[in-house]
Amino acid sequence: MIQDLENLRNEALSALQASPDANALEQWRITYLSRQGKLPAVLELMKNVPKEERPTLGKLSNEVKQALLAAFEERKAAFEGSLLDVSRLSPANDYRPIGQNNGLACAQELEDEILRLGPDKVAAFIFEPVVGAAGGCVPAPDGYAKRIREICDQYGVLMISDEVMCGAGRTGTWRALDKDGVEPDIMSVAKGLAAGYLPLGAAIYSDKVSEAFNHQPQTGHTFTGHTACCAAGVAVQKIVTREKLVERVAANEQKLKSMMADALFGIDAVGDIRGRGYFMAAELVANRQTKKPFAAEHKLFMHIRAQAFDNGLICYPVGGNVDGVNGDVIILAPPYNATDAELTEIVEKLAKSVKQVLGRLRLG
Repeated sequence: MIQDLENLRNEALSALQASPDANALEQWRITYLSRQGKLPAVLELMKNVPKEERPTLGKLSNEVKQALLAAFEERKAAFEGSLLDVSRLSPANDYRPIGQNNGLACAQELEDEILRLGPDKVAAFIFEPVVGAAGGCVPAPDGYAKRIREICDQYGVLMISDEVMCGAGRTGTWRALDKDGVEPDIMSVAKGLAAGYLPLGAAIYSDKVSEAFNHQPQTGHTFTGHTACCAAGVAVQKIVTREKLVERVAANEQKLKSMMADALFGIDAVGDIRGRGYFMAAELVANRQTKKPFAAEHKLFMHIRAQAFDNGLICYPVGGNVDGVNGDVIILAPPYNATDAELTEIVEKLAKSVKQVLGRLRLG
């Protein structure tokens, strides 16, 4: 790492000697600082770079995109004030509803916000059908997605479905929104597409979107359509189809949820068990009745991740799901071909880890 930074510095100096341009200097400082993890400094420097030379949203990391779009305070902090502002709505979460008919109440917020801003100023609505890192396996409430589709159509707003985590079969259908009976205008899909063997993501869009640019999308990024990555994706999807793994995930959804409920039974801190398919989570709360979260300083979710790893389980910890700061959720996302014995081992190790951490921190 140190040698890489040294090489980068030397390369920058050589380039600047050949063309001592102020903008070039800023670009090299941005690259140099970003590789050292100094993101606030990088974003401050970006303000001095001409807009046409700044990275596009497509080139930004997943961390930056989450900071831009989600109310995820921990991830937003480093980028605050340096990215475009966007409108945000209340989380569509049946565990913490905002109205009696939660799905329609949440959808109404979208229509109200479109009308407040003016339909001509709203390009798209972006959401996760089953919220991943920002909420912890939160499925769209009943009726929510269908009403969102109607609102987007009514006001000429694109409906964009972020299925990077919940798509490609993870929730029991290849498209997560399929369960809601809705098709988006644009859908992003990634993680499960090539099963992690090689990095691969895709943007899938409707004929309506395609017609807007004469069916000639601009795909000029360096590794777009990378042959080896696409081959890995094809191979994975052939196996998923041949072994009927998406159907297996759908058939086992209730089994996995029940196994989690049984394993975590008796732990007062477990407030909610939710999800779809093989994308399940347990939310931990300080008070079940009020759903009050544990104080953020405990970092309960991180302690459980570390304990679970020591116990032989890799889980996904989520913090800040309640208000951007407080909240603790643990996600389980087993392989599609996990056996019943392996599912049992997974939930038992999760329960053991939760009990150990709550006992050690004297929180339960």
